[in-house]
Amino acid sequence: MSTMEEKVCIVCREIKTDFNKEHLIPATLGGGFIIDLVCCDCNKSLGDRIDTPFTNHNQILLYRHQFNLSRQGRPIKNPFPGVFKDIEGNAYIVAKDEGKFTGEYLPNFVISEGEHGLMGQVSVSAKLMDSDPDFLEKYKRKFKAETGFDVNYYTKEKFMPGQNLFAESVDSDNKVILGCLKMVYEFAVACIPEYFEDNIAIAFSDMLKEGSINHDFADYLVPAFPLHTIIEMNLEKFPELKEFHIVIMIEEVDSVGLVACVKLFEKYLIFKLSRREDYLDERILILLNDSINAKARCTFLKGASSISLNFGNLPESDKPKLDSSISLRVYNSDCTMAVVIDDRSTVPIYRNLDYKLISKINRIEDFSEGLYVKCIDTGKLYLLHSLAFNYR
Repeated sequence: MSTMEEKVCIVCREIKTDFNKEHLIPATLGGGFIIDLVCCDCNKSLGDRIDTPFTNHNQILLYRHQFNLSRQGRPIKNPFPGVFKDIEGNAYIVAKDEGKFTGEYLPNFVISEGEHGLMGQVSVSAKLMDSDPDFLEKYKRKFKAETGFDVNYYTKEKFMPGQNLFAESVDSDNKVILGCLKMVYEFAVACIPEYFEDNIAIAFSDMLKEGSINHDFADYLVPAFPLHTIIEMNLEKFPELKEFHIVIMIEEVDSVGLVACVKLFEKYLIFKLSRREDYLDERILILLNDSINAKARCTFLKGASSISLNFGNLPESDKPKLDSSISLRVYNSDCTMAVVIDDRSTVPIYRNLDYKLISKINRIEDFSEGLYVKCIDTGKLYLLHSLAFNYR
């Protein structure tokens, strides 16, 4: 479906009237976040030149097989195409069997002269031998057809391949980099409109339009500063993020600028989006995508300088003693920790422990399932009537 509103396409940067609804994360990967900022021509070009090569890269194909991510029930390509040979010269193909990729030896029929005359020896995968009881008879006929002789003696060898199979991990043609760049760029522009005019944003849109990498911006695509430090800090602050298949976090890093961290299943990437550090006002912009259910949500998270707790009519003398000098731990009724609120970092708040992020509010109240804090002296849980966040 397309719309006829006149506006600027964020890829070609031209005024257009024909726009598609576009999946920011490809639908093939279970993307659930939709934008309408890309014109129809650029949407088709991005699909052909960016999304399709990205989602069919061997690494990504393995994730698609792992989570059964196919679009409209179409078959998922085999990440191990072709015929392979082991060190002994045996040929095999890789096939998916009961959810796992295994090597299956191709039948190999060798004719040699033996003491009983010509001998045909068959080497074949155990799976094929077990599935076809007439296998040797078929190869006896094959021998007759190829040589004109009847087989008067033959042996068989039944192989069970034991190779460890790995997808090609090298992104030599930048398919994965471009695919993730497209997601990050579109997310940043959709949620931070002023970023569209940034010099780095302009360079990124040119790369997406051309479908190729401008190596003058290599440090922005694969930054030289430590990658894992930023990602590990984020996952330590927000361990719940590990449960989502695809996560994009955009934040400002001191002396670096605007940075995007991407969790792509079990792969992590980072992009430097800008030298500026004033786009987010100390907030973190986050996109969470559940690929299996094709659902996504985004929000801004912002740090609080302090937190005020309301215990209702509880007398001041009976209020719990809390160790909130570093962080505040919030629990549910069976004492399972729901979240750690760290007053030195971004504050994620979850209602009813269902991972629904609440954004742009200063007060949480009327907890339908109850949230509690624990007294450090007695271990007793105290019901919170509300939380108030005091921002810098």
